[in-house]
Amino acid sequence: MGDEVKPPSSRFRIPRWAIIAAVVLALHLSPWLALRFHGAVRLQAEIRAIREAGLPVTLEELDAWYPQPPPGENAADLLVPAFAGFDGSWLNQRPGEYGAWRNDGGPMPEEVKTWLREILARNEEALRQVKEGLARLSCRYPVDFRRGPLRLTCDHLGDISVIGHLFEVVDELDPKERPPGLPLRAAELTLALARTLDREPLEYSWHSRNSQLVRGLLFLEKAMSLGTPDRDSLARMERLLEGAENPDGMYRAFIGDRAWKLDAYRLPAEVLSGSSPVYTGHLTESDVRKILAKRAWELRLGGIL
Repeated sequence: MGDEVKPPSSRFRIPRWAIIAAVVLALHLSPWLALRFHGAVRLQAEIRAIREAGLPVTLEELDAWYPQPPPGENAADLLVPAFAGFDGSWLNQRPGEYGAWRNDGGPMPEEVKTWLREILARNEEALRQVKEGLARLSCRYPVDFRRGPLRLTCDHLGDISVIGHLFEVVDELDPKERPPGLPLRAAELTLALARTLDREPLEYSWHSRNSQLVRGLLFLEKAMSLGTPDRDSLARMERLLEGAENPDGMYRAFIGDRAWKLDAYRLPAEVLSGSSPVYTGHLTESDVRKILAKRAWELRLGGIL
């Protein structure tokens, strides 16, 4: 019989070029994958070390780490209702002569005087309540960190800015109408307002506190420039400068900012894209920029991480 014909083999053979390409690809990806794996393991180890040191790594832990003052001692209990009673519409209702007077100096126009008196009359009660609240030494504003990185609100920071502007306006009153020693008293109130943010562990709060600190120091400088202060005034100024110190303010701000970013980085993709119904309306352009800016130096600010 003739030679038998063997049926073709049913085994699939991978082309040699495909094997070579796969090996080359694996060689290129292996270091990257190893680096990613090593980085993830190291990051988790660092997070565990931070938590073991008693510091928060989530906003929920941050909320517990930032304790409430004892009942009856929280300045925010008086300040927040006072903030709600403030009329800030005057910020956008400056009379036409106000800008020229600020730039050129000279006698205050009657229109500006009337405007300043109306501001004080509209905010007299709220300002009294603010002064009462600032007499308390402890403060935690109603910031609920447990709401998550996209729902966290700090409305009090805007209110503090408005009140700081109001103190400046009061200082612009005609010298005949201003209470005696107004710049020093304004410095005391402004620096006390700054101190209410001393312990708040947020970067925004730290910047807001610094803005009030600068404003208060300018009031203090003005008080010193009006003449030689007496012994009592010097003692008050010394206490103000001592009380203005906040050596761990930046440290606390970075701790809070790190917890915010770590929580934000854990958000699912649908939240980042804005398609999650849970977070609809809460995602701002600033939020997106912060969440997507996953750089190592952001997590290691100040050597905290």
